[in-house]
Amino acid sequence: MSKAKLKVPSSARRHIKIEQFSQFVSASRLRQVQKLLSPENDDSQLDGILCISGIDSRYNDCMYELLNYLLFGFFDVRRDELESSGFAEEIIDDLMMLICRDRVEIYCNPINYHYFLPYVSHWPSLQFHCLAENEYEGEEDDASEEFKIKSLISMVKDCKTLGIPFSGKGQSVKFNIMAIEKWPIIQAYALDDFGSGGFFTMKFEVSDISSKVHRLHDTQDPVTVEILLTEHLPLMSRQWDNMMKCVQMSLESSTAFISQKRVSEPLQSYFNHGLVGHKRSTSKVPFVVFRPDTGRLTLSGIQKGEILENPKDLVLKLELTTHMICQVVSPNNPLVCTRTYFFCPHAYPVNDGKVLLENVNSVSHNHYHL
Repeated sequence: MSKAKLKVPSSARRHIKIEQFSQFVSASRLRQVQKLLSPENDDSQLDGILCISGIDSRYNDCMYELLNYLLFGFFDVRRDELESSGFAEEIIDDLMMLICRDRVEIYCNPINYHYFLPYVSHWPSLQFHCLAENEYEGEEDDASEEFKIKSLISMVKDCKTLGIPFSGKGQSVKFNIMAIEKWPIIQAYALDDFGSGGFFTMKFEVSDISSKVHRLHDTQDPVTVEILLTEHLPLMSRQWDNMMKCVQMSLESSTAFISQKRVSEPLQSYFNHGLVGHKRSTSKVPFVVFRPDTGRLTLSGIQKGEILENPKDLVLKLELTTHMICQVVSPNNPLVCTRTYFFCPHAYPVNDGKVLLENVNSVSHNHYHL
């Protein structure tokens, strides 16, 4: 990329389209990551967490998980915006971050710097490694690559033990230091021309912190609540509405029963589809059960993941009051809704203070809760 093609974007706060984003929330997320440096059980104490995005880490998923946590989903939310501005993926992903207890060091280029700055400018003890705009010739320029390698060497020079996010959530990838040595920037680190002192994993003790990174997403802050309410809750509610439409269609039809399989299908499909490519993060599962499958022991088994053998359909009888219990679970978020619906042989609408009896099935429910 030539200098004439450089296009510097605005770094205004308005480009962060999250209403609850604030310097306080951003700093608190950084603090949550810095807490990962504390030892657990017999783990050795880490000096820092190294996070490398893009081709330099072979597009490692766990690296993106950590960066998206710190940058509020930057690589998911704003990638299209940057690519539509004419920037190559290699320029957008050109980022390295070292997080220590008392400081943070970031390598980036003068293009994505302007995008990252609003997310991190308020972090304490922050240091950037970034070329000036008149020095940057693009991601394939030898001088730019040399500066990147020297930046990595400078960032980690005071560390002995490093945490590496390695396997993404839901992946069963065994930690392998030789795989790290194959990452392009790590290979370049060992080149004699830079005097780094040898192979990266021989000079530093590296540890896998993937499981710790995955737990970060269980912490709640104003931004996660906003995303839950504006993005995930409407989707979950839509599946609940689909389930209730199935119930209503059965009540209005001439059939004398409600199919458990048909009613539960929207909730099950929503949950299973959301788990594709992800590890299940909750023990709760969606279900729809009718009496007599609503006993405590049966429900306890369902919650533990046991498959209900021969689930009962609901037989509608005019002289019988019965019920069903439903639960919808957001597959990758802590949203859960459980309701009990009662099917009564009579409805009791109130008109001018008088109770009118109608010989129809009706549905009533308890309060919605998360």
